[in-house]
Amino acid sequence: MKDLADSIYIPIKERYENAIDTGFNDIDNHIKGLKQQEITILFGRNGEGKSTFASQLLAYHISKGNRAYLYSGELGESKIQEWLYKQIIGYDEKFYNKVMTKYDNQLEIKHTVLTTLKEWHRHRLFIYNMKLDKIQDDTEILFEDMNNALTCGVTLFLIDNLMTAYTINERTQYSDQANFVQDCKDFARDNNVHIIIICHPNKSQQELPIDAKVGNLAKNDVSGSGNISNKADNVISIERIWKEKNVNYEDEYYDALVTVLKEREGGERATYGYWFGKKSLRFYNGKTSIEANIDWQGKGNQSKL
Repeated sequence: MKDLADSIYIPIKERYENAIDTGFNDIDNHIKGLKQQEITILFGRNGEGKSTFASQLLAYHISKGNRAYLYSGELGESKIQEWLYKQIIGYDEKFYNKVMTKYDNQLEIKHTVLTTLKEWHRHRLFIYNMKLDKIQDDTEILFEDMNNALTCGVTLFLIDNLMTAYTINERTQYSDQANFVQDCKDFARDNNVHIIIICHPNKSQQELPIDAKVGNLAKNDVSGSGNISNKADNVISIERIWKEKNVNYEDEYYDALVTVLKEREGGERATYGYWFGKKSLRFYNGKTSIEANIDWQGKGNQSKL
């Protein structure tokens, strides 16, 4: 037991100053950033952009000189690099070579650009080493690795995704999920960091109507234990707007809707529309520019490219 009067009150300005910006300006203004000691659930259907959205968030985070840790149970290292690097570069053909594959022409990042990129983010972004062991065998390995990341100054952890982070046992699946999320919450609280966990929705959810202005996912649609969304401080969904081919859509039809379904501090729901740049792999709208500058080249590096 503890007397509340003995607890330290953290001024609101300090809480906001230490919050992590996502780089999506409208969302940051709504949730006031990703705060220390909290966890966020990001979920959406397969192929609708949740990992891409999270990758863009990571790119922005490390571009500010911060450090991050990524566990991906779905993407290999090469795919992580390909996606993240294109988001960092944006779309500018001078950074790419045209390569003929047996299928068609593709743009490949120049070797000199890759070298510059890697040096730019060295000691800023760490990933789980899948070659060490299979994460399904023991989640303690993951948390041990995350503890190692703390010594490197990591402030943001991204786990993509929940279903690959532990051994799935049908009899104990829900309790295992709830326990894992609670362990993440304890880790975030004890170490003053923020953790994002990517999840899938329930299979019963249908595709988003092409003319929808409001997403059709609710916070209780997170697949698995209901305690997942209950334990989270933020729950955010991303839904792709599937457009019919050969139909001329006006600009008001976004490519995706991102909805803040739960935000513990303010408690208000809000939905934001985004377009998606297929070449830059970036989400953007009127508040978040597709041409947002990430200074990965740095002073004096321009002549090397």
